[in-house]
Amino acid sequence: MALLILTLLAGFWAEQSLVAAEKQSTEGWEKSSAYQKLYKPKKYESFKGTVAKIIDVHPMAGMAPGTGILVHTKKGKEIPVHLGPKSFVDVSVIGLKAGDKVKVMGVFASLDNSKFFIASKVKKGEFVQVKLRRTSDGVPFWAMSLNELAEFTAEFGPPSAAEQTRSGPRFFTTEPVKRMPQTPRKEFLDDKVR
Repeated sequence: MALLILTLLAGFWAEQSLVAAEKQSTEGWEKSSAYQKLYKPKKYESFKGTVAKIIDVHPMAGMAPGTGILVHTKKGKEIPVHLGPKSFVDVSVIGLKAGDKVKVMGVFASLDNSKFFIASKVKKGEFVQVKLRRTSDGVPFWAMSLNELAEFTAEFGPPSAAEQTRSGPRFFTTEPVKRMPQTPRKEFLDDKVR
């Protein structure tokens, strides 16, 4: 009996640890956080450049670690680009690395005299992209409910065979665009849509 109680308590503790770890992994990156309020969809813009390196980002005290890229523009500027929490963003899925030419879409923001870019989407070449937020309102995918994610991904039709074998979330990366959504939205076709 004591062994059963210890086993149940160990299971409960392990489950609570997983819940706490999951919460910790996106701490400060939630929909209603102070950091997310820096993303202003009406200021949506884009720029092109070359990835200088993959960087760790810690935008505000108490936030879970994030992933970003440092992008050099043709004008010689170096722009830190925040992609999202490390627990969600894995740039290796699309092979993003230093030297890659990219087009970054999102908004410029600043905090404590530090300027940076919060990405909504990063395109590498013509056919590979990382979509991190809904363009229309800037809601990050890691903060969406399962129903919201299902609604967003439904517009692309059923997953391809390659998507089914990939372990990462379907809404995070795309394959070369061989097929359009069943009913393409303007947002899918036009990166400048707010």
